[in-house]
Amino acid sequence: MILRGLARLALMRALRPAPCLLGAALLAWALATSRASSAALLVAGAEQAPLWEHGALRAAAWTIAALLVPAWLGLQALQTLPGWRRRDVDWLAPRGANPAALVLSSWLGLCFAALCLCGATAVAVEACTSSSRPSWIEGPRAFEGAGGWLEEGAAREEILAAGALPAGSRLRLAFGFGSGGPEVGVRAVLVDPGSGAELARAEDTVGTRGTLELPLPECPAGARLRLSTVDPELRIYHQAPQGRVWLPARHESLASLALLARLALDAGACCALALALSGWLSGATALLGLAALVLLALGSDLETNWLPLGGLARALAVLQEGRVPAPPSLAELAGALCVCAAGLLLAAASLRRWRRER
Repeated sequence: MILRGLARLALMRALRPAPCLLGAALLAWALATSRASSAALLVAGAEQAPLWEHGALRAAAWTIAALLVPAWLGLQALQTLPGWRRRDVDWLAPRGANPAALVLSSWLGLCFAALCLCGATAVAVEACTSSSRPSWIEGPRAFEGAGGWLEEGAAREEILAAGALPAGSRLRLAFGFGSGGPEVGVRAVLVDPGSGAELARAEDTVGTRGTLELPLPECPAGARLRLSTVDPELRIYHQAPQGRVWLPARHESLASLALLARLALDAGACCALALALSGWLSGATALLGLAALVLLALGSDLETNWLPLGGLARALAVLQEGRVPAPPSLAELAGALCVCAAGLLLAAASLRRWRRER
């Protein structure tokens, strides 16, 4: 049973005018002052420079939203259960209501507030960018192996594990630990697995750490990538786990939809955790616990990106290039749902005797 009055109360408290106006002012400042650096535009080239300009706006605006929305809604959730114990909502909650219904109703109100705030951010960002260009969306990992050294001029072969790719895709390779000179020339050649015909070729210099990107034609599954150094006396390490495929996207504005979905999901998980912590701990301890869990999730590596907020930093980095971050994966959806379910159950368990507390 959903208590509509309780959900509406949580929504109205989360969307109070003063905090919303402050957030809108910070968002307007970010959109008015953010610009891509001249160095970034030079690296991007004339073709991708407009994407980087729009990416700077999107990254700045969504960074503000990522900092404010989960923090503000988490704070509202931390104050919800202590307010109930002070008889804050007795007039809205019937005495026969199940504790789970009470918690779920307030949580749904906070989730709807997250959708409203993220939706307003998306509308503001896309209104400022005005035009939408074709871009690329983050695809799967390019390789399954761990990578290896390119040295002595010998070619290293990797099998593309992303399946068949449409024309217009791009393959980004990552390299590190270059030695033997200030820059290492790297040659990458993609060949057809059946005929051995060359599909794409790129050659560029990489410093101690850097990337190389190949524009791809239509590419069959199992294509082979041959990597080598231009100078046989230099060496560099191919970091295969960081290799990514970028698929064509019709509109760069899809980036805001991807961030809206990701941030709303993360905010819902934060609110559920905050409700659980406030049900069993004091206010200060619950706040510290929530902050510690958020920092743990933000600092998680790629092997634990199923945690809520775990993929947010990478998504914001993708935005800076004017590209579209990948939407939340099935693992991230499952992780967020598990966190939400556990948080709501713990919060409901803490309310078994709340009507008799003083």
